[in-house]
Amino acid sequence: MPNPKDRRSRLRKWIDRASLTMDSGVVVLCILAIATASMLVIRHFRNSPISAQYAAAVVPKRDDISGVPRVIDGDTLDIGGIRVRLFGIDAPEHGQICRDESNNGYDCGARASEQINDLISGQAVSCLPRTTDRYGRTVAVCSVAGNDLGRELVSSGWAVACERYSRDYISDENLAHNQRLGLWRGSFERPSEYRADKRTPR
Repeated sequence: MPNPKDRRSRLRKWIDRASLTMDSGVVVLCILAIATASMLVIRHFRNSPISAQYAAAVVPKRDDISGVPRVIDGDTLDIGGIRVRLFGIDAPEHGQICRDESNNGYDCGARASEQINDLISGQAVSCLPRTTDRYGRTVAVCSVAGNDLGRELVSSGWAVACERYSRDYISDENLAHNQRLGLWRGSFERPSEYRADKRTPR
């Protein structure tokens, strides 16, 4: 006759195995449920308009902008209706008065526009967008015939490096300053300071 202790021991082992099997099943079911829910969420996100907006915000558009531009001022172009602000530089504003080596006043903003017009000379420019400014303009590095327009303007002395956003053209500004080219032949107010003065109530 079987020992009652042996029967209880076998029963306990059977219960333990059954419990372990049930626990494993619960775990598997939970994993399957989480995986299914995740797939549904991903599918919904991919098909939603919000996901497209999010993707556009995370991955900025990097397509080149190219064409024969219309010069707006010394650091702004219009290419096929797209306003492009040259990256990393700042040119004098239209109507900004600077002083030449003889202390005579002249419109240095107009002179900067003439300089960029001369550099372009009716050729197509190619611009690589970097960002968009608060006015909705595309901020880009633009080149003509393989030459960086921003660098050409700064090194010739008709624009200054915009250190707030980039240090790319500081050495070019120093070169123009040392050789007294363009604006550096006389005296001038940096464009950012000129704009700030205009905004300040008198």
